[in-house]
Amino acid sequence: MKAENIKKILLIDDDAIIRKLTEISLSRVGKWQVVTADSGQSALEVAAREKPDLILLDVMMPGMNGPTTFRLLKELCKEQSPPVIFVTAKVLRHEVDSYSQLGAAGVISKPFDPMTLPSQIREIVNSIPSNVLIKSVDPTAPLAETVEGSSLIPPDLGNLPVKP
Repeated sequence: MKAENIKKILLIDDDAIIRKLTEISLSRVGKWQVVTADSGQSALEVAAREKPDLILLDVMMPGMNGPTTFRLLKELCKEQSPPVIFVTAKVLRHEVDSYSQLGAAGVISKPFDPMTLPSQIREIVNSIPSNVLIKSVDPTAPLAETVEGSSLIPPDLGNLPVKP
């Protein structure tokens, strides 16, 4: 996938201020159409209706967290599974490894600069090999296990782009 193919982004975040700030950044600076959801459950409904080209997903949300929402979105969007970028303050190595294990396209750390957010997204999307399809994942598969803060995933597999 190439960034120029992105027309519509689904933004999922429970924080209304972050949602509004990100929506303004994506629409005005990034020139994308933005649809929003304030929870994992509402994200499932919006994704089914709107068919986004890309999903930005907060990790820490009440009720259904980001990784759970991710798994359900992948099941819902089996035929056309848009890339998912996690937007989170949780960017320790083992956390990023677990997002990679799920199949995320990348991670953008919070807090982020609204003026550079669209370029960070473009960079991540353009780094996805064009011959790789975003695959559907088993929603019952466990997240990466950790032992005393270190990942059991070999270091060479934890290579998601992380944008500070």
